[in-house]
Amino acid sequence: MRTVRTGSCALLLAAVATAVSAAPGVAAPTAPAGPAAPAALAPAAADVPQESPDIRIVNSYNGARMADLYDHTDQDEIATAERSEGERKTEHWHLDRRGDGSYALRNLGNSGRCLQTDDGKPTVEKMYLRKCDGSRAQAFDLAAFPGPVTVWMITPVDNQGLAVAEDNPGNGTYSDLYLRSRALPSADRTWMLVPA
Repeated sequence: MRTVRTGSCALLLAAVATAVSAAPGVAAPTAPAGPAAPAALAPAAADVPQESPDIRIVNSYNGARMADLYDHTDQDEIATAERSEGERKTEHWHLDRRGDGSYALRNLGNSGRCLQTDDGKPTVEKMYLRKCDGSRAQAFDLAAFPGPVTVWMITPVDNQGLAVAEDNPGNGTYSDLYLRSRALPSADRTWMLVPA
């Protein structure tokens, strides 16, 4: 596991570490253009989504999309993982790079709202979309878990022992998001970053 901090979404995704165990006679994948990566850390091309200011954050356990519970476009709301049919305005996100190398997860459908805990403290509690304010309560690190598809654990910078997770990943059409203990890597708390 490796926590990744880079200069842009493209560089963040390009820095993904993929363990390489090439079969005899098969060349190991190479890093994309940019700084050379050691062969053992070179990302596979399929693991690196194209740069996009508009991404979906998709749960690796059940395919649920991170969104606003009621799909509001102008108010604070509970953050959920949606499994319902059809596209929601609030399932679109942008990773805003912060000066300390962490990221704010800004919702593109709910104007000016970022992911954070209810009271702004990194404890085991429900996640909300709140007005983006640049606070550390809205600062997250992304830890990559390479594999056939790279998945990411989203952890608050002030408590790396927790990760954003679904409260009840098997429940109907949606599940509220909570900070939960960081099990390595439990599928209900790993996410795919998918260009919209």
